[in-house]
Amino acid sequence: MAQKIINKISEPFILEGNETFIGASIGITLYPDDASDADDLIRNADMAMYRAKDAGRNDYRFFTFTMNEQVFERMQLEKDMRAGLERNEFFLEYQPIVDTVNEQTVHAEALVRWQHPEHGLIPPDRFISLAEESGLINQLGWWVLENACAQAKQWSLNGYPVGISVNLSSRQIKAGLSSEKIVTMLNEVGLEPTLLTLEITEGLLLDDTEETLLWLNTIKQTGVKLSVDDFGTGFSSLSYLKRFPVNIIKIDKGFVQDVTHDHDDATLVKAIIGLAESFNINVVAEGVETEGQLKFLRQHNCDMIQGFYYSRPLAAENLLGYLKQGAAA
Repeated sequence: MAQKIINKISEPFILEGNETFIGASIGITLYPDDASDADDLIRNADMAMYRAKDAGRNDYRFFTFTMNEQVFERMQLEKDMRAGLERNEFFLEYQPIVDTVNEQTVHAEALVRWQHPEHGLIPPDRFISLAEESGLINQLGWWVLENACAQAKQWSLNGYPVGISVNLSSRQIKAGLSSEKIVTMLNEVGLEPTLLTLEITEGLLLDDTEETLLWLNTIKQTGVKLSVDDFGTGFSSLSYLKRFPVNIIKIDKGFVQDVTHDHDDATLVKAIIGLAESFNINVVAEGVETEGQLKFLRQHNCDMIQGFYYSRPLAAENLLGYLKQGAAA
């Protein structure tokens, strides 16, 4: 019955002369097995519906008691995250981004980590999505941006003016993160705008709204660079490379890891590099781990690489040592 409802709702209809499509996600709970009163039944069905949405939408899910446990865990993790931001439990590591020609570190990507007092190191894939859903990404994202820029200034004072790359959530932009606020912060820490690169996702560009274009252009006017992260993993509309002021695209590691033995991945990576070159956009290949991958990327004029081949993410003081070693070499 649930599938019949979804199928019926998904049929196109005409709205003010336009063909329109909608979908439905359905959560199902059963009386008396799951609950004995209306309030609990509604709450259980709501939980199951959100699980259907998480699974890709236009689907249905039955309530299970493990959902209760998972919801409690997420609520507790969100509570811990709020407290963790107050208690300075988050810290940054930095992964070098290396020029493929002279093998010098030209940027470092700031990566946020969470050292939980009870559960130890919590991986980003557990808390970043929760931060986005809860709205905590605005506070966490600003903390990352401010501290990464301050750290880049310290490297510069030590004689190593390395650029810093920081991931930016589209939710931060929609919440009002302005170019003026970023410039004010850069002035306060004393970092040149040209040393900051903001990494955004393809999803933001695919929105293709005038508001997005205006925001991107105001950022570019400050001198801050823009990078498209995990390029090729979304439903790319290549026209946005012409429309939007992008300086760098990063090829997702999923394509890079098999370039030496997968013809399709090799062809795709070569095409991305060629496309970027035609638009005068620099390319970073992520997830480089082997000599063969590096050789392939050099042969096809990839500008920069990032990955374990050169270095894992490092603490700030260890990255400074890495920079000194590179300069000596």
